[in-house]
Amino acid sequence: MQLISQKAQEACALQVNSKVLVALSGGADSVALLMSLVEICPKGLFAAHLNHGIRGQEAQRDEQFCIELCKDLNVPLTVEHLDVPALARARGQSLEQAARMLRYEFLRRAMRDVGAECIALGHHRGDQAETVLMHLIRGSGLRGLCAMSYKSCDLIRPLLGVSKAQILENVSNYCTDSTNDEQDATRNRVRLTLMPILSKLNPNIEGALCSMAEVLQQDEEYLDSLATKADQECGTDRRMLSKLPRPILTRVLIKRLLAEQDTVERKEAEQLIGLLNARNGTVISWRDNRCAWVDEKNIFIGNKPQAAYYCQPLEIGEKVVTPRGSIFSEVVDIAKVPCVGKEAFIDGDCISGKLVVRSRENGDRFTPIGFNGSKLLSDYLTDRKTPRFERDLPLVCDQDGIIYVAGHTIADRVKIGKETKNIIHLVFEEV
Repeated sequence: MQLISQKAQEACALQVNSKVLVALSGGADSVALLMSLVEICPKGLFAAHLNHGIRGQEAQRDEQFCIELCKDLNVPLTVEHLDVPALARARGQSLEQAARMLRYEFLRRAMRDVGAECIALGHHRGDQAETVLMHLIRGSGLRGLCAMSYKSCDLIRPLLGVSKAQILENVSNYCTDSTNDEQDATRNRVRLTLMPILSKLNPNIEGALCSMAEVLQQDEEYLDSLATKADQECGTDRRMLSKLPRPILTRVLIKRLLAEQDTVERKEAEQLIGLLNARNGTVISWRDNRCAWVDEKNIFIGNKPQAAYYCQPLEIGEKVVTPRGSIFSEVVDIAKVPCVGKEAFIDGDCISGKLVVRSRENGDRFTPIGFNGSKLLSDYLTDRKTPRFERDLPLVCDQDGIIYVAGHTIADRVKIGKETKNIIHLVFEEV
């Protein structure tokens, strides 16, 4: 039996010495896939079966079937048991979401363990048509309407051009999943309810949807190549990026988001587009501590750094090193102007107690030089248009509070006066 066309073999990069892990559920699709691949790459073939702990005795039957099938075909099999319903509750996911995620996590573990190069999935032409409809219903863009491809990173789908009828013609011994007839899952509703209705309007609806996906995939590949070129040319320059045509710009930004995370929501790309023309220092935050921000010229995407708290004594004549730079202090005879910035001069006789260098704390407040009243440090930095990702600068403090905001200003209470005799010079070297 050989259902995998030459076109599919080339698209999936399948050769006689390929090392492939087959996702084997025991259903007709995965059985047809395994039996077809036995003929193409018999020496490098492995299989993996996940018992989800959902269907009781039926799941045990599927597992035993897979064990016996792989024994007959002399294919090494990896089996794992998971309580997917319990894990779904723990993760706060639907059963459908959790089952899918846990399955792929298992398959990638198994792939690494056996040394396979890729994971073969049993998706066929009907699955492709259903995927197109599901993405259309969700309001997907062009990328989503392309649906699945023969090869995507470490996943291959050799049966993507094969119909379900062809599979059933060639496979007689397989397991049936009773949950495929339930209407709970979105895909099941599309297959059992929507596809029959559409087939009355177009008897070849499956072929039409798959053909459309293939044409759109060619368009997507072309636009994607333009986006790759634009990504290299523009770099992080937000003005150059903002001049790109919207279809190219969106793809550039989605590429960058995908470099930081597994999936991208459309609203995230839209937020990034808005960020291109935002004021210096604007930050947008998402889940998992991810964020994007801009300075005067550039846009950045990544994980928001978690500033560790520190508090170190500062002795005159010594240097204190912090995660954001170093502070050096010395006694001098003359104060230079200006007295703020990365070099500051303070009246040593106005210091109360010992000096320390510490990181910011919630509610930090001080009176900047030249001000009459106190001000929250966060408000002061906002007024100076300091980007949020540059606000965790060292603070020189005494027992009464902030004396010097490194790189910015000193407190009014320690400013140099005509009567100042004890001048302390503070030098900040930023990293």
